[in-house]
Amino acid sequence: MDAHHLARRRGNRLVRFGDPGTVEDLRSALAGMDGTYNRAESGVRCDLGHALLAKGEPDAPSNSRP
Repeated sequence: MDAHHLARRRGNRLVRFGDPGTVEDLRSALAGMDGTYNRAESGVRCDLGHALLAKGEPDAPSNSRP
């Protein structure tokens, strides 16, 4: 497990509580993904969307690769 994997797991748990502070964890996790784990990446993107909604920024960019 590396820091990005832990950020993904932490973000996934905190978003369930509506914690808007998890946005940075999820962005960090996305930045560290190499594109080989499609299912994990799609989960992070969904969690990031939920976190941005909780933060009141539904139109914010994810700051990740396309």
